[in-house]
Amino acid sequence: MATPPRTPVNIPTRVAQALLAEIANDLLTIEERLHAVHDGLPRSPHEEDMFEGHRPIDFPTILVGLVECALVDQIWPAIKALQQAAQLTDQS
Repeated sequence: MATPPRTPVNIPTRVAQALLAEIANDLLTIEERLHAVHDGLPRSPHEEDMFEGHRPIDFPTILVGLVECALVDQIWPAIKALQQAAQLTDQS
């Protein structure tokens, strides 16, 4: 099913910045949740051998890597960008 087109809504920039700050805080909560999942996953005693290609990578290790990538490549940059946008001024 196709998503209907969005109707543009004009909101004041200060309101938009407050919303962006709130969204950044929501992402900080998500970051905490991702860390909890990451820290709760079992670690293989053969992790080093897996990374050196001497053993196949097991499923928990794949999940750990995917969570780490999501944090580093997506969540942290998004938090930083939204926080910066929320603090911009006309003189920035």
